Amino acid sequence: MAVCGWQYFYLDFEEIKTKCRDFKVGYWLLYPYTDGLIESPLGRNVTSETSRLDAVLHHMGVCVYLLPKIFPDKDFRYHKQRLEDFKTFLNK
Repeated sequence: MAVCGWQYFYLDFEEIKTKCRDFKVGYWLLYPYTDGLIESPLGRNVTSETSRLDAVLHHMGVCVYLLPKIFPDKDFRYHKQRLEDFKTFLNK
């Protein structure tokens, strides 16, 4: 049950913030969006200057939304709580 962003549920919040705060999304998350193949899952306004923390939150949100739908027999309360705790941490 691996999905992009799964690792952030198991890392220390301070470490995520420290390592990602000065980074931008860059080209790695924009392809194939910049080629017009599909719209970015981060929305129409995503650019190479979008915060990496925004991308982390997005991927964590996708995990919390999709994994229970794909694996209804699994318990994802931990992940939902970690996402909410991380959002609270970032809003300090």
